[in-house]
Amino acid sequence: MIRSVPKFTFETMPTFHQLWESCMEQHLTPTTDAVIRLLYSSVIDSGSKLLDTCVGGGGLAVELLGYTYDMTMADGDSGMLALFEKNALKKGLHKEGLYRKPILAKWQEFPSVFSGCQFDGLICCGNSLIYAGGYWNHDGVVDRQLALTGIRETLAIFRRLLVPGGHLFVDKPSDNEQPTEDLVACINVAGDVYDVFFSVRFAGDRRTAQILLRHQVTGEEMGTPNVAYRLKDSELEELLLQAGFASFERVAGGVNSHLPLWVARVL
Repeated sequence: MIRSVPKFTFETMPTFHQLWESCMEQHLTPTTDAVIRLLYSSVIDSGSKLLDTCVGGGGLAVELLGYTYDMTMADGDSGMLALFEKNALKKGLHKEGLYRKPILAKWQEFPSVFSGCQFDGLICCGNSLIYAGGYWNHDGVVDRQLALTGIRETLAIFRRLLVPGGHLFVDKPSDNEQPTEDLVACINVAGDVYDVFFSVRFAGDRRTAQILLRHQVTGEEMGTPNVAYRLKDSELEELLLQAGFASFERVAGGVNSHLPLWVARVL
C-alpha cells in the first residue's frame, strides 16, 4: 500500500522553521501520554516545578500545560519560539488561561536567566542534547573532545538547576541508529515541486540530520544541515556522572524507539 504524504504550497522557498512547522513537527513529536507516564513514574507529581529546556515549537509542552504542572519553558531558537506561539494559539491555551510565555535563552545562559530558581524536573527531549557540542542549523567540523566538553558542561548546568532528589529526562539517538531518508511531505514552490525527506547521514562520528528537499524533475537537493557528534550511550552515561548526577536509568522503550530516554537523579 502506497503511503500518502501531505502536500503544501509556498509562494517562495520556505525557511527551515516553515518546513519544520508544516512537515516535521508531527513527524518527530514524542508521544505525550508516554512522557506523562515517565514523569509520574519518577516521582514527579502534578504540583511539581518543571523546566522544558528545549521547548521548540511546543509539540510536547503545549500538551503538558493542560496538566497541573508548574511549567517553565525555554529555547535558544527564536524561530522555534515563534512556532510555539502559533501552536499555543491553535491549542486555545490563552482562552483557557493556560498560556505561559517561553523564555528565549541558550543553555549557557541558564545560570543567569534562572538565578535563584530550582526545579523538580528538567526535560531535554527531542534529541536536543547532542547539539550542545555540535551545530544546530549549521554545518561544520565535529571535534569529539569539544563536543563531549560542551555536553558535560550543559549537563552540569542542568544538575545545578534541580532540587535534591530532582530528575532530568534526556534522550539521544540510539547507538544502532541507521541512515534514514523518510519521505514526509511534498511541497510546491511557485510551480517547482519538491519531495521533502527527513534525512540522517553519517560520516564517522559526524551525524548530519536535515530536512532535505529534492526537486522532482532535476533531482537537485537542498537543505539546512544540523550537525553533531554521534554521542554513544556509554558516553552519555559517563558524562551524567561527571556532571554530578548521582544515578541514572535508561527507560526501556523510552518515548520513541529511535530516541531512548534516560532519567537521571540528583541526590
